[in-house]
Amino acid sequence: MTTATKTKFIDQIESLPPLPTIVQRILAVTESPDSSADDVAKVLSGDPAVAAKVLRVANSPFYGMSRQVTQVSRAVVMLGSVAVRNLVLGICARDALASPVSHVPEHATLWRHSIAVGSASELIARELGLKPSEEAFVAGLLHDIGQLAMAIFQPETLRVVFRQQGQGIRFLTLERQHFGIDHAEAGCKILTKWGLPEALCRVVRQHHQQEIRPDDPQARLLAVVILADTFAHMLGIGFDLPVGRFRRAVVSAELLGLSESDQFRILERLERRVDEATEMFAGADAANNKPAASTSKRAVWISRKDVSSRHISQLLLEHHGYAVTCVAPDDVERDLSPDDLVVVDLSPQELADAAQIALALARQGRRRIVILIDPSETEAPRQCDPKTGVCHIPRLFTVFDLKWIEEQLLP
Repeated sequence: MTTATKTKFIDQIESLPPLPTIVQRILAVTESPDSSADDVAKVLSGDPAVAAKVLRVANSPFYGMSRQVTQVSRAVVMLGSVAVRNLVLGICARDALASPVSHVPEHATLWRHSIAVGSASELIARELGLKPSEEAFVAGLLHDIGQLAMAIFQPETLRVVFRQQGQGIRFLTLERQHFGIDHAEAGCKILTKWGLPEALCRVVRQHHQQEIRPDDPQARLLAVVILADTFAHMLGIGFDLPVGRFRRAVVSAELLGLSESDQFRILERLERRVDEATEMFAGADAANNKPAASTSKRAVWISRKDVSSRHISQLLLEHHGYAVTCVAPDDVERDLSPDDLVVVDLSPQELADAAQIALALARQGRRRIVILIDPSETEAPRQCDPKTGVCHIPRLFTVFDLKWIEEQLLP
């Protein structure tokens, strides 16, 4: 990629037009300690197009109002001034980077992923009692705005990055090679140029960092977005990309005080929430209407942990139509049937034991064996041993990983 091409993209994002005046006016009035809901409603009413979108949002299934809201002032009272502010931010930022053409599938995929991360962030915030939860929604919604800009200005270059990311090179490194900047830094530049709050800019810039500093004022919001991003990728909403190190998601959940059961509850509600949020922005019924998965398949999850200590990725198996049975390594033979998918989940320090268990099963003629690993930055996240047929996938895997496993192992 030439220096001129890299410079062109940076110039393109720096030449983006400002957000509508309504954004700065809403920011100013909501930051004033003397402002009221009426003041916010008056500012909002000054831009009929944005006001109409806020009303549509207020009446969407996402908010579940018991009756129709027809007045801007009523919407502000019902939603709250901060919620309205964040909705205006999200609506205007999204409109500013709407795809100019309809044949850029990457933009549509990124936008749905952004909606999913926003929805998951809002669910996590509500689970934690963080207020306002809409702030988390907007942070999640805009976390990949730099990548949306890449899809708009240089979609072919972004496709090259997607093709190359499976070759053992970190995605952000590829972006910097091709665009001169990664999407996290690009997103921060865009939001800073638009004059959006510094806290939001920082979360967008840091959402791919591997460590979260507990003393960072934005640590909790950053952890919310990182975990939400992981959830969206796990459910296959977005591109087939590694979800990052398992530890990164674990640290985020621990910082937020979310148990495995809390995370299961959020994941179970996420797809429906994404559909509601998509309808909220598009004004159309975007529900997937997917049939309920049958549980005709069975997975045996081998672990030394207590059977009641479930791994969050087990939800993906259940979501994908598997009935999951957890067993200890010593009980494998007793609980195994010929058609089971076997998942070996031992600690990174016990990979030799995991390999022994998998090899013993392979020697018995079983060909549906998966070992969960923590791949390094340079390792391929998915591997299959051609001699034994044993596959390796990330410990925190996604729907894409599971589909790959089924293609490799299942008839």
